[in-house]
Amino acid sequence: MQQKEFVSTTEVMKKLSISRNTLLKMVATGKFPQPLRLTEKTLRWREQVVSDWVANMEREAECAVQK
Repeated sequence: MQQKEFVSTTEVMKKLSISRNTLLKMVATGKFPQPLRLTEKTLRWREQVVSDWVANMEREAECAVQK
């Protein structure tokens, strides 16, 4: 399956099952990677960055359960 290079705010929200407000708060506090701003109103994330972040969070959760 081929990945898209960029994903929209809506796609990130769906992937993480969170609201736009939560996503933007996570970005503002450094808990989620910064997006690329393509225009004044258009934000995009690299798909690989989002996938890597999710994988890292899953690893951290597994480590926490094993302790």
